[in-house]
Amino acid sequence: MKYKVKEDYENTRAGQIGTQIAEDKKRIYLRFADGYQEGYFRNELESVMRTLYEIIEDVKDNKKPDYEELRYALLVYNFLFNMDHRVLREVLLSDKEIPKFIKELKAQNSFDMAKSALNKSPKEYLGWNSDPENPDYQKFRQIGNKLLDKVLSNQEEKGDK
Repeated sequence: MKYKVKEDYENTRAGQIGTQIAEDKKRIYLRFADGYQEGYFRNELESVMRTLYEIIEDVKDNKKPDYEELRYALLVYNFLFNMDHRVLREVLLSDKEIPKFIKELKAQNSFDMAKSALNKSPKEYLGWNSDPENPDYQKFRQIGNKLLDKVLSNQEEKGDK
């Protein structure tokens, strides 16, 4: 994981980004581009997530991206898949012909969403409202899951009759 130093004792590394090399209960130890290594308290650091493109390229190059980067990258790809799948079903299952310019707009929108996602960090692309660490997101998700369970159980009851 990469971290940006918010503050340090002498402000010599403030604003610089280092790569985590170790941690203990109190400190995270970073290595900087010049090879310098230092331990910082967690409140002195701000985590920095790379772009989705950089994360994907690391995976393709058989490197090991950070767990948090992979976790959020998966959520972004899930979002993009669901959006494209919804549009594809709409087009394929439509009873009437969809005008060509509408299809082109939908294709352009899909391209623009993917391009935007690749050029941002996954966490930034998702935003706080779609972040699993957001308690409100978790509450909304629990409500949605309960509703889905209820609908599915009603479908099963109708199937049993």
